[in-house]
Amino acid sequence: MRHLVKLVFWIAASLALAAAAFFVFANCLMLSYAPADSIDKVVPRNYALLLGTSKFTYGGMINPYYRYRIVAAVELYKAGKVRKIIASGDNSSKYYNEPAAMRDDLVSMGVPKEDIILDFAGLRTLDSVARCRSKFGVSDPVVVTQRYHAGRALYLAEKLGLDGAVAYAAKTPDSASYRFRNEIRESFARALALMDVIILGTRPKYEK
Repeated sequence: MRHLVKLVFWIAASLALAAAAFFVFANCLMLSYAPADSIDKVVPRNYALLLGTSKFTYGGMINPYYRYRIVAAVELYKAGKVRKIIASGDNSSKYYNEPAAMRDDLVSMGVPKEDIILDFAGLRTLDSVARCRSKFGVSDPVVVTQRYHAGRALYLAEKLGLDGAVAYAAKTPDSASYRFRNEIRESFARALALMDVIILGTRPKYEK
């Protein structure tokens, strides 16, 4: 019985160590992909891929991550770095429509409606990146999101054949609590993204 307990312990310890190593590797790998942190460093492209997030926090306030992504996309457009913006987000419910919210706010800040393309099936980063190519035929977008998220998006873009993709880092909120919560969540999302590529597959939920 004692030998069995030891065996179970060593198996569990080995699995935990392997999981920890996988987690660290995934994070180091995706953090090696760096976005441009100023508008003058962005290589011009025809399209920006604006990654969606909730417009409002649970407390009903405007989500600063959302607001800064909109501002960054408008900066790119007005600087002539992109000609059109693909607003990709979650519209899995009639009561929740990230792309429409992004479109309305982009228009309110001076982007013509005809230069905004809506992707209603950007359920997660993988879907947004994959559909950028499979649905819209774009393989070299400027991905718009915060720095902490951009590495994962660029890693997925590379694995999905979007070889010309670059990223522009939207401002990160000043609040330490916002940053800490999202950095923790993102660290696990990076590990899941690596699992998607290696094990689970990289096809979006909706191809077209």
